[in-house]
Amino acid sequence: MPDVFWCLSWEELDVMIEGYERRMARQLILQREIMALLVNVHRKDGSTTIRGEDIMPLITDKVRESRLMTREEWDAMNDLMDKVIWQKREN
Repeated sequence: MPDVFWCLSWEELDVMIEGYERRMARQLILQREIMALLVNVHRKDGSTTIRGEDIMPLITDKVRESRLMTREEWDAMNDLMDKVIWQKREN
């Protein structure tokens, strides 16, 4: 099994991690809904309903928002990458 791990690409590893996170989140959905149910049963009249997402947010609740880089950040990153001295792989 360790040999398989070391042969993975970064993309394959990322897919495996995301699958693991989603599987763990699915195991917690029932628990958080029971917590929300218990809170809502004992809430006072006129108070707002508590949702499971409010108590325990999970990775499966919504799509992650990604912030795009500004032009200045992109230029700074390119300047930094130009300063890196890359090693050559010799076979």
